[in-house]
Amino acid sequence: MTEGTPDDGGMFGAGRPAAARRPARGGGGFGMWAILLGGVAGTAVAVGVFLFLQAPKVGTPDMSEAADCLGQGDLDCAEADYRAVLIKHPDDPSANSLMAIALSRDSKDKEAIPYFKQAIALGVATYDFDETYATSLRKLGDVDGAIRLDYAALSIRPSLKDVRARLADELVARGRGPEALALLQSYDKDLVDNYRAPIFTAQIARIRSQIGHAPANATQPAPASPST
Repeated sequence: MTEGTPDDGGMFGAGRPAAARRPARGGGGFGMWAILLGGVAGTAVAVGVFLFLQAPKVGTPDMSEAADCLGQGDLDCAEADYRAVLIKHPDDPSANSLMAIALSRDSKDKEAIPYFKQAIALGVATYDFDETYATSLRKLGDVDGAIRLDYAALSIRPSLKDVRARLADELVARGRGPEALALLQSYDKDLVDNYRAPIFTAQIARIRSQIGHAPANATQPAPASPST
């Protein structure tokens, strides 16, 4: 996610404050253990400790701990914990959705897709979930699917400026220039109506140049205005 905050209603709103989070799992590298233990025997022990620390993490079936790992960027830890939760509770909506997000952030997009689909089947619908799912689909070449999910994210949180700008460019690339203009112009109009400066002026001018004209009317309703 690019524009959410821990308590803004996205998937991460239930996590503990950063100050309460435990340190990331794991230990020092081989060199540290060899120095501490010393000698040939110590080196052998250090090798064993090092290999143990490099082994795949065994997860703890604790959603709060998993959220801490994800919040700290420890994706191996988060994935292991969410797997452990899902073994016990395979139909948990939050565990499926956050597992999908963790895998997507870890560039394991193909592996993430079944969890995204299961989360949707279980009723998950948050802007950060939709945005992250769109990112994975885009990386896997499903641009139309990504466009659909970016629209879904904007319908929940219209102020996602990066999502709106990216979506407009993808619409132009798919031959949907007028729709892209409507998406940006409607947002800027609402900003101006609320005595705020427009932010997509340059992108609108570029798209007009690309498609060769500026339609007077929108060809498709845009997501909700920034004031909602």
